[in-house]
Amino acid sequence: MVSVLRPRILLHTSPFVLLRFSVVILLSILIFAVKKASAVEASVIVASVEGDVSSILIKEDFKVTLDASSVGKKIDANSVILTGKSASASLLFSNGVLITIKPGSRFFLKKYSQKNFKDSSNSKPSELEEEPSQSELLAHLDFGDLIVKAPKLNKGSSMLVTSPLGVAGIRGTMFQLVAVRNPLTGDITGGVNLISGDISFTDVGGREISLVSGQSLQLASGRLGESRATVPGGLVNLNATYGESLTGGTMPPSIEMLFP
Repeated sequence: MVSVLRPRILLHTSPFVLLRFSVVILLSILIFAVKKASAVEASVIVASVEGDVSSILIKEDFKVTLDASSVGKKIDANSVILTGKSASASLLFSNGVLITIKPGSRFFLKKYSQKNFKDSSNSKPSELEEEPSQSELLAHLDFGDLIVKAPKLNKGSSMLVTSPLGVAGIRGTMFQLVAVRNPLTGDITGGVNLISGDISFTDVGGREISLVSGQSLQLASGRLGESRATVPGGLVNLNATYGESLTGGTMPPSIEMLFP
């Protein structure tokens, strides 16, 4: 009896199955890529630049000029921003914080971190009313004028803005912080205007003051870092008092003039 050799169908090696398997692998890669793309990492970008603005990397002491081509680009979360007498710059953080550095300022971005999060709504950071994940931000105004707008922060988040006048602890707010050095006496004067929200401010003497919308602090410290004045009140025109000192090279008012 003659045996007939019949072809064996190897399903696991058939072209159709191999093609289907390839498609599944490709789809898996695409899905993973989409998920990965939707995971947002901590970042700080240049939102606007006007005039003479430069950035210095603290670790490398490397100075870079910022201009219109810098808008939309990331900046290292360990940088110094310097603005000229008619210049300004804004930094937008991935948690929704927006810091505008006004003319005649030296601003230190010391630390910024944020837990990765998935952005299912493709929201713009500037439109966030609450930050999407826990974060930590530490910044310092050596001298100058800042406008800070922060969304409501998550429990466990921390945002501190230090200055020679004291420390602002922020939970979600919009405020102005001004600090001006007197080149002759070494004294530092300025203040805080709380436009909305609430902050806790601790002056250099260790006195902690809670502010709510529409309140201010006018502050002064001596050249040795001692507290000279901490005066609460309603909103004040800090630009009228200190603007020329930051942009025009004029002497700031003395402590005795500001706090007779």
